[in-house]
Amino acid sequence: MEAFIWITVHALLMAIGWLFLIPVGVYIATVGKRSPSLRDRWFPLHQTVMLMAACTILTGAIIALLNTDPHFARPHQILGPLLNFLLVGQVMAGLFLHWSHTDASPAEGVTLPELGITEAEEEPRYFLGHGHRILGLLLYIGGYFNASVGLYDYLRLLQNDIYKLFLSMAFGSMIGIQLIIAYSIFGAWWLNSGYGCPFRWCCRRQDQEISGDGQPLLNSN
Repeated sequence: MEAFIWITVHALLMAIGWLFLIPVGVYIATVGKRSPSLRDRWFPLHQTVMLMAACTILTGAIIALLNTDPHFARPHQILGPLLNFLLVGQVMAGLFLHWSHTDASPAEGVTLPELGITEAEEEPRYFLGHGHRILGLLLYIGGYFNASVGLYDYLRLLQNDIYKLFLSMAFGSMIGIQLIIAYSIFGAWWLNSGYGCPFRWCCRRQDQEISGDGQPLLNSN
């Protein structure tokens, strides 16, 4: 019974981390940075949310490690540690990019010499910045998938049908929320990566994104 309680705590922490905090952090870093009201303060918000997510998820992972046996016996137990490892690397990469004196790539119309750096100095950060964006999107998708698998495993342990119904309804609501915000996240992610907007169903028109002074929003990272 004690082990089941700890697994329940693990499930709650992972749901909060992967299904709430990570999507919010990704939303801030994609949609928020293109918003006139958040473009000057999106990073502190993104950083805070993602650090909270990492701490929540790693705490849940330690609880599962200490209260399950055998380890790595199911797909959820294999994919989970991999995602946790990548999440730690993602957080470290994000902090490195921020502590450096420029963003992953200069804003439109700003040259590297104007920023006081050489192309040789910027090139590693440029590739790390793109890798950070790509890995962030993969973690967003992979975390949601693994949380779904974990919830399925958890529901199999429950004996009370009322609890199963309640959790199934809660998870169904979460799917709906994810689909709503994913529309904006994928479109903004594509634009922030500098790829333009080839799919109108996915991306907002770039010329419709207006800054607070009425000028087109820079397609910067």
